Amino acid sequence: MPKKDDGKPKRPASAYVLWCNANRDRVKKEMAEESDDVKAKEVQKELAKQWKEVDEDEKEKFKKIYQKNKAEYEKQMENAGSGSEDEDSGDKKKRKRNTKTKKSKKPKDKDAPKRPLSAYQIFQKEKRPEVKEQNKNMDAKEIMKELARLWKELDEDEKKPFQEKAELAKAQHKKDVEEYEKKKKNKDEDEEEEEEEEGSGEESDE
Repeated sequence: MPKKDDGKPKRPASAYVLWCNANRDRVKKEMAEESDDVKAKEVQKELAKQWKEVDEDEKEKFKKIYQKNKAEYEKQMENAGSGSEDEDSGDKKKRKRNTKTKKSKKPKDKDAPKRPLSAYQIFQKEKRPEVKEQNKNMDAKEIMKELARLWKELDEDEKKPFQEKAELAKAQHKKDVEEYEKKKKNKDEDEEEEEEEEGSGEESDE
């Protein structure tokens, strides 16, 4: 088992993490067929959803690997004389909290043009009412699954109209962003000029 830089054994990954690592490439590939822009966060969400649907026999395989790794980890911890798992866990949580406080999120610009839809998202938007009408007993999650299945069954020629719409939306978005940035820059410059004029006016009064 690999060691940390400080010489302590690395905590074993849970059954869920092991399963995710084994299936991440597959899920990423499947999602890439449905969408042009797949983010790591979206892949992780899909893995979490699929893990809930994995049967117990499949889960048991990864649980056994975890138990084996855990036993080895505990044995190495005893040999290293580095304290209990709880202490190690506490240190890890503290480090995680410190990392979170250091990170500062960039404020979102609410006025900026929205990101364009992908080909798959355009397909979803156009076909959702039809699928919803044909499957009134389905909930939102089931409708999403049905849309994903229908998209997967389309051949390249059938996907082409949606891909063309996505390309047009992407080009329009690029133009909108450039125009928005230009207006924003002009606005900032105007505000700076106004501030300078006000400042010079105050000096004159004195």
